[in-house]
Amino acid sequence: MRWVKALALTAGAALTAGCGTIPWLSAPDIGGGPSPAADTRRAELAFTPPKACGGNLTPEQRMYLELVYEMVKRGQYYAALAHLDQLEKKASPAPQNVYLRAEALRGIGRPDQAANLYRSLLDGCMAGYGLHGLGLLAAVGGRLAEAEDFLVRAGRERPASADVHNDLGMVLLLSGRRDAARQEFLTAAELDRKDPLPVENLIVLMLMDENPREAKQFAKHRGLTDKDLERLAQRARRLTRRSGAGDITASPVQE
Repeated sequence: MRWVKALALTAGAALTAGCGTIPWLSAPDIGGGPSPAADTRRAELAFTPPKACGGNLTPEQRMYLELVYEMVKRGQYYAALAHLDQLEKKASPAPQNVYLRAEALRGIGRPDQAANLYRSLLDGCMAGYGLHGLGLLAAVGGRLAEAEDFLVRAGRERPASADVHNDLGMVLLLSGRRDAARQEFLTAAELDRKDPLPVENLIVLMLMDENPREAKQFAKHRGLTDKDLERLAQRARRLTRRSGAGDITASPVQE
């Protein structure tokens, strides 16, 4: 799911509402995302694992979890937590419940509680989701090497996740490894062609590399407007200034 998303990941794409943020990450980071399109995107659902991972949920429980998932995606974290409490009065929590609770806690700025829940997933069928969440928490804390380690491991568990590739790309970009970041953004963009996040991140990278012509051509090809391009140029300038000052993660990058 979205520094971003979430993070998006940023989510739309700024990581966590009300906390220090790094933009352009994946779900469920919905406060102040990069574009209206990002707010409406739907990342892969966390509710279709095999039976060994709680896939034997009743249709009613599955539908309930999908509704909670939508609340998390919209940034309605407190409502999501209340509904998870209600659901768990009727049945013991499946791994999907644990993951959504962790996402909601991350969204309301309770990283320690979220981290404990993400870690509880690491030995099970949703290990990739737990690693992804831990990577986003590390990134928000400015611990980029730790974030990269978690996200690389998450990618091994979920190699076809556009969110994981996008968020790893953002960490690599913030670490100054632009060529590696480009590869991750391109992979994410091809895996989920409906998700604007990796496309916007790739354009930001092009602008930081002082390739405005390439950025403009790519933006036009992907249907972005001149207004969109100017918004992304502002981001690129802010990131470039922070990078030049040696201070990329000290404080939120505001939209």
